[in-house]
Amino acid sequence: MQQEITCPECGLQNPAGQRFCRNCATGLPTRCAKCFADVPPYSQFCPSCEWKDPNYAGHKEKARSLRKQMAQQSSAAVKPEQLPHGKPQYTCPQCGSEVAILSEPCPNCNYLFGNIPPPKTRQPEMPAPQPTGMLKRWTREFPTQNGSVSGAEKAGQLLDPKLQYTCPQCGSEVAILSEPCPNCNYLFGNVAPAEMQQQAAPAAPVRGKDAPTLASLGSVPSETDQAIRRAPREWGIPQWARQTLAKLVNVARKAARPSRPAPTGWSIQPSTRRLLLRGFWAAVLLAIAGLGSYYAVTRIGDISLPSTSTSGSNIIPTPTPAQTYTLSTNLPQGGGEISKSPENETYTSGSEVTLTATAAGGYTFDHWGGDASGSLATINITMDSDKSITAYFKPLDATPLLISQVNVAKKTDLAATIRWTTDDPATSQVEYGTTRDYGHTIPSDEELKQKHEVRIPGLEANTKYYFRVKSINESGIEAESHTNTFTTLYAIPVGHEVGNRAPLFGPLREYTDVGNTQSPNNGEMVDLKSFLGKKKVLLDFWRTSCSACIAQFPLIRELYLDENWADSNSEYSDFAVITVCIDGHRTDRIGSLIEKYSNPEKFGPFTFPILLDEESTVKDPYHIWKIPYTVFIDSEGIIRETQIGRFHEREEIESILSRLE
Repeated sequence: MQQEITCPECGLQNPAGQRFCRNCATGLPTRCAKCFADVPPYSQFCPSCEWKDPNYAGHKEKARSLRKQMAQQSSAAVKPEQLPHGKPQYTCPQCGSEVAILSEPCPNCNYLFGNIPPPKTRQPEMPAPQPTGMLKRWTREFPTQNGSVSGAEKAGQLLDPKLQYTCPQCGSEVAILSEPCPNCNYLFGNVAPAEMQQQAAPAAPVRGKDAPTLASLGSVPSETDQAIRRAPREWGIPQWARQTLAKLVNVARKAARPSRPAPTGWSIQPSTRRLLLRGFWAAVLLAIAGLGSYYAVTRIGDISLPSTSTSGSNIIPTPTPAQTYTLSTNLPQGGGEISKSPENETYTSGSEVTLTATAAGGYTFDHWGGDASGSLATINITMDSDKSITAYFKPLDATPLLISQVNVAKKTDLAATIRWTTDDPATSQVEYGTTRDYGHTIPSDEELKQKHEVRIPGLEANTKYYFRVKSINESGIEAESHTNTFTTLYAIPVGHEVGNRAPLFGPLREYTDVGNTQSPNNGEMVDLKSFLGKKKVLLDFWRTSCSACIAQFPLIRELYLDENWADSNSEYSDFAVITVCIDGHRTDRIGSLIEKYSNPEKFGPFTFPILLDEESTVKDPYHIWKIPYTVFIDSEGIIRETQIGRFHEREEIESILSRLE
């Protein structure tokens, strides 16, 4: 519980933390809440740690209101016309003396009427300290000009509270240099200001050269003060002794003041705090260094350093051999063999070995076992330990493969399609020729399936051909059919009518759609021959001036991008979509058309193939006289249907494409 503070002016007991007296508005000292140092009156900041008192502003405002109220009461207490002698007199609210003029301070207690607080009263004279401890050596008498005086008495004269000094910051009088200025809280530090001058009161016993200097009171003495310390004084007290006595008297004065409550917590001095921080960071650095050393030792400890042997003065390093491992293979059921690459007895750590399982006759490879897994016949093994790997083979199925339903599904003047079935999934292959020796073979399709279809292109019209089919199943059992024959059709004429072979054209240049990354048109050369015999083709002819042609562009674009139809004319699709612009060399019209109609609100982007018939090499063979004109060509290159005019629904186009063979 903190003690109350006694006002030095009126003696009122004020609660701890009160910065101004509640009775007379005199400034009161307080204790710093941070470092517990003394904070002088009229000071908002701690002189030691610069802590700011949060209650100072509020208390100061209350003190200002109190002084104003006191001034009003004092002016109304005694009126000049009530005095018998006729002179205006006022009563000082602090000491009760009569004051003639309110603009001047009270002659007795120096109280200033108005909003300016009364100046701090001088400290009461303290009795001279008794010569104890180090003061005993100064109890003897010292000669002076006015007689002899003891060292303690001489020190008391030097520390007489009536001595006054001028504050260099605000000009107020300061009684003791060891305390801050009572007006502006200026704290006289280690180096005293040069403009500070001593002003001795009339009753001061020490004057002239014997008066204490400001430089001698600082912690860093000047060269003159050092010389004065060594030189004797007429009254016999050195300068350093006088400073010591001043500090002792200051301690005695502080002890005579009302005791302050002890701090509730404990604080750490700045020097101690610095030592603790240095110790903490030193411990952190040591911990980091220790962890780094431990990591280096544990990581490097696994590495074998080369040993050295000495012979005379020469040191020859001997490398440590690398770790080696063994690889063993097993064939518990037989049926094949395992080959290793490279073929070694041991392998160094980290080396890679390729194993290949080769089945013997009547067997097929099944899977790997041991330190390997999988069903691929060739695998790669990384040697990081001793390994044992087993290969398993299984006997092939000895049941014969049966071929049935061999027939010529479709034939033209230039091609034929052969179909057959097998009872087990097997490969597909056809041998053919104009004699029974065949002489030509369609490469085998390695995909295993039961229904087979192989197309034979490049035949001659009205010619008899001999052929047979072959298939091999998973067990390696091969089967072949007996010899069959077929005769190609008479030559189909080339023309623009339905049933004729579509006229070939090309190569034609694609339109170059600059800036459109989604467009397939990049200026390449396209040939119709690359599609005929492989895909079913939709061939559309149009002009930039034909509104009906532009109106069916969204339907053509959808079929071109649909994965179930053209799939962007990929090699895996059965259909292809091609458009041919017959405007000749006016390719600039296409750019204007794309800029005008490619937004989604109209016809959308032109993301479908556009070929340019710049020399009319396609328009004339197909007899284009009305547009839009659409030609449907089957996989054999024969025109099956044509359409003059636009399509209104996508289903109309899909219906025709689905009828093509």
